[in-house]
Amino acid sequence: MNIDLLTISNVALWIIVCVELFIMFFLTKYVKEFLSNFRVNPNGLSSISLQKGDPAPIFRAIDQNGNLIKLADNDSKITMMLFTKQSCNTCKQIYLSLPNIFRLFSNQFRFIVVTESKLDEDRLKEFSGFHFCESNNLYSKYKIEVVPTVVFIDQNGDILLVESLNNAEKLNSLIQNIARNEVEKQGA
Repeated sequence: MNIDLLTISNVALWIIVCVELFIMFFLTKYVKEFLSNFRVNPNGLSSISLQKGDPAPIFRAIDQNGNLIKLADNDSKITMMLFTKQSCNTCKQIYLSLPNIFRLFSNQFRFIVVTESKLDEDRLKEFSGFHFCESNNLYSKYKIEVVPTVVFIDQNGDILLVESLNNAEKLNSLIQNIARNEVEKQGA
């Protein structure tokens, strides 16, 4: 009987040790993941965000028409990714300017609008030429903390600009500047 009790206590001890190791492994993994979102600089701690020149995170998403869209499928155009939420009033204002933006810049830009939830079918009909995709995963991949935010990605898949927006005029201005810079770069 003593041997059985000793064996049971040893097995129980090993089970407890294994469970503790398992917990420590996952705790370490999550702490590492959390800390990797911060950068130490002379002014203190800051959160990491995408910067100009960084490679854009690769993605695949399904748009409103059921088509697969990928970062690499840019047709030698600059990709504009607009991160929005339906509850955002500024985003609604920007939505109104999108058809005009598409009309003016569709030959230079590929337009992707990322939302946290699907837009109304009637609403989507207004935006032919735009890819609308519902993806919370892209918010975290692109480290988006504020909406609306626009991300411009060059033809090589590198970040040109990440900017939060406060109105449609700012988006228009950014697109015009990037289009102008692209024309100057091609002319040089």
